[in-house]
Amino acid sequence: MVLLTSIAAFAVSMFSATGLSRQRMLYGYFPIFHFLVMGLNGAFLTGDIFNLYVWFEVIIIASFVLMTLGGRKTQLEGALKYMSMNILASMFF
Repeated sequence: MVLLTSIAAFAVSMFSATGLSRQRMLYGYFPIFHFLVMGLNGAFLTGDIFNLYVWFEVIIIASFVLMTLGGRKTQLEGALKYMSMNILASMFF
């Protein structure tokens, strides 16, 4: 799973290097994207349920920041819905 995640992350980063606007790159897209990949790989490599929860939270934070990176109204509205669903799911988890 780590290998598949790394291959997919490489493909996404290559596409992002040519497909993103310069403004989004200046907001820190690539460091946040690598933070997301780190969370995914950590979730796959963990050995206990507590660390799995921690890695899920890392994934949630990175994906939330990537969603709101442009700051448009629709992005912020989607991020608010996403965060409320994640808070609810984290409470059940």
